[in-house]
Amino acid sequence: MKLQTLFALAFSLPGLAMAQTFPCDRGNMCNTQPSQPVMHAQKIGENSVTPAFIKNINLSESQRYAISQVVQNQMPSILLQERLLKDAHAVLREMAVSRQYDEAIAKKITTRIADSSATLALLQAEREYQVYALLSPEQASQFDKLDN
Repeated sequence: MKLQTLFALAFSLPGLAMAQTFPCDRGNMCNTQPSQPVMHAQKIGENSVTPAFIKNINLSESQRYAISQVVQNQMPSILLQERLLKDAHAVLREMAVSRQYDEAIAKKITTRIADSSATLALLQAEREYQVYALLSPEQASQFDKLDN
């Protein structure tokens, strides 16, 4: 892909963007390098997905469904942010090895990387908050013990 095309792509992508791959789940370092996404959710039942941070809690069928809805509702935003990160990193790498390095453009690209990383972290916090709110007091207590 030509460098000019990559620059155009980097600057034409929208600024906002949950999927089963999430780079910043609890207990893992936030990895803004999109090359190897880490699976952070597990299949719990037919068409149901739950985040890894809650996998050791015994959930009811309605809770599994509600958690699946939380994940599915955020999925488009997460996928978009991951694509933005991947594309911005590709542009930055391409520019670094080309003879067309431009510091002003590189700064704009790194700002886009930072913004996407921040958005992913915010989406993660929102997801954890929404899922935690679905737990009974006993389940929340169990989760709190697992978290330590």
